[in-house]
Amino acid sequence: MLPGLARGADREGPPAPGSSPRPRLGLVLSGGGARGAAHIGVLEVLEELRVPVDVVAGTSMGSIVGGLYAAGLSPEELSAAIQGIDWVRVFEDRPDRQDLSFRRKQDDRNFLTNLRLGFKDWRFFIPTGLVEGQKLNFILRSLTLTSAGVAHIEDLPLPFRAVATDIATGEAVVFDKGELAIAQRASMSIPAAFSPVEVDGRLLVDGFVANNLPIDVAQGMGAEAVIAVDVSTPLSKREELTTAFAIQGQASTFPTQESQRLQIARLDPEDVVITPPLGDLSSASFPRMPEAIEAGRSAARANAERLARYSVSEEEYAAWRERQRRPPVEVPVVDRIRIENRSLLADQVVQARIHTREGERLDLKVLSDDLGRLFGLDAFERVQFDLRREAEGMVLIFHLDKRERGRHYFRLGLNLETDFANEANYNLAVNHVTFPVNSWGAEIRTLAQVGDTSTVQGEFYQPLDAREWFFAQAFARYELSDADVFQGGKRVARFDLEQLLTGFDLGVNLGNFLQVRAAIGYLDGETDRESGDPAVFGGRRFSGGVYAAVLEYDTLDNTRFPNDGSFVHVDGTFFRDELGFDESFEQLRAVSAFFRTYRRNTLGLALKYTTSFGGSQQAQVLNALGGFLNLSAFERGSIGGPHTGLARLSAYRRIASPAVFAWEFPVYAGAAFETGNAWQHRGDIDDDLLWSAGPFFGVDTPLGPLYLAYAYGEGGEHQGYLYLGRSF
Repeated sequence: MLPGLARGADREGPPAPGSSPRPRLGLVLSGGGARGAAHIGVLEVLEELRVPVDVVAGTSMGSIVGGLYAAGLSPEELSAAIQGIDWVRVFEDRPDRQDLSFRRKQDDRNFLTNLRLGFKDWRFFIPTGLVEGQKLNFILRSLTLTSAGVAHIEDLPLPFRAVATDIATGEAVVFDKGELAIAQRASMSIPAAFSPVEVDGRLLVDGFVANNLPIDVAQGMGAEAVIAVDVSTPLSKREELTTAFAIQGQASTFPTQESQRLQIARLDPEDVVITPPLGDLSSASFPRMPEAIEAGRSAARANAERLARYSVSEEEYAAWRERQRRPPVEVPVVDRIRIENRSLLADQVVQARIHTREGERLDLKVLSDDLGRLFGLDAFERVQFDLRREAEGMVLIFHLDKRERGRHYFRLGLNLETDFANEANYNLAVNHVTFPVNSWGAEIRTLAQVGDTSTVQGEFYQPLDAREWFFAQAFARYELSDADVFQGGKRVARFDLEQLLTGFDLGVNLGNFLQVRAAIGYLDGETDRESGDPAVFGGRRFSGGVYAAVLEYDTLDNTRFPNDGSFVHVDGTFFRDELGFDESFEQLRAVSAFFRTYRRNTLGLALKYTTSFGGSQQAQVLNALGGFLNLSAFERGSIGGPHTGLARLSAYRRIASPAVFAWEFPVYAGAAFETGNAWQHRGDIDDDLLWSAGPFFGVDTPLGPLYLAYAYGEGGEHQGYLYLGRSF
């Protein structure tokens, strides 16, 4: 027998001598996802009827509710805890964006698809689950924290068992000791959604696969009477089986239903089975948990007469509740912090991101932020904490496991745009990152892009200190793009612009929200007329040394449809004749966006300004407006000049959130108003402002934000767009 695990359920014997003459009562809670909130309503009624339970067994969501109840939480505390969990975020393993390092924020802006492929041992790595369960792990450990550390099953006020499944054998695995949070996490490890949990060499998934209503487990704990709550999804009716998905779902339900039938057959006539009337409330209906709780109350009250036989006097129930309820949790003082780091990164790099301090009382918010920053480095498969009392006092342990997918991953970027009339453009990019390269967190990033702009780029990024405040970077970038020259709103020439830029820069990261860097490089380029009047823009070569300075500020909570935060990018590029150019000239670009949400309505303000000092012909080509969210009513690139300015005010609201299980695909409706122009002279910036306005619909898809938009502008200009991607 493995420590902490039991195969099946062996009866633990009768009640101890001298115990109450009432039967030893077992509470059995089934799995069912969001439907499992009904267990809380049942518990509320049991307490109203003064029905004390002696042992608890649960599977999946039943193990979450049952384990917390056995740990001493009241039904009211359970209701607040379960409903307080953001279940959509639980099923997203990506760190909150504010926890990402600045490098990962840059990737997030440039590569908006969710698809990221690990690469290990010369093959793409397919994970064992869509999410590792990083956020669920922290939630469960936080909820089961006691004054003595993380709760263990053998120390709970009520005897408790959680059921999982050994995916290698199909056997039910019963946790009878060990960390409660690990048992609950394993019991709720939905196959393919969550990665399995490895415990003592066994690979464990959700207990519903083997035993969704573990009545035999409660009886094995000595229960002489059983109250079983079944919240599993019932079989569909004949008329509901109209699609292949419905038929497949029905077929997969048969083994669970047969297992539960055999479990219920173990009950005596005096035992009670409660089946809450949950109707169309699915296992993924987490926003409808209040309905599930009410259904649990209703079902339990319908069985009140049968449940009342287990009721006890007020005095006896008060004594039982005194034993069951946990005392107020006094968060302990951390005497020592230990790092168990199984990755290539140095412990100093990890320590620099931990703000919890020895000698101070543990703050769960600070701890959560610590774990978020560490997970946001993207160097670890999972980041967990443990809290235990050892010889030197209370020890907080950070467990950091290296990425199972290895140090290489690929991420895709996709941008599509059509105005249904004149233009259709696309860019498809692949980003490869090797991280970490060394113990200080160096990384190699390579990019290849084809489409409207074709690019090959390579970077070597090296932090110069453990906190990553200072860094050095070497880079090379080749780019081939089309550029248009417009006069009077009409395209008069198109040419190819080919550039190769190599260089080196030094920079500073202030936290993970601000980066400043300075670069020196060498640019070699050529323009080649593709069509149009050669007198407008002829072919030419240019080369020489350049200096650049860049400032980036990023606090956006989301790059797709931000609710809050700001983004600022300012860069200046200095082309020098003393380093090879025909003449010296400078270009300055500033882009900013600010978002705030009031109730469910988001307002965004974006500003963009570009200007050139000298070299006006190049500037006229490079500084251009027109296209989606860039004076949308005008054709892409049709408004050009040495100096351009744009202001955009947008507003949008989420109008729908279709979901697949707990993964949402939000739909937005909004509108944007834009004003701006291009000028030959910098002092004319407030003259002849053009305007554009129109509605849009957006969907947050796995490939990025998808927009359907229309814009009408000054002079009767108008454009429609289908756009996949993002532009600030």
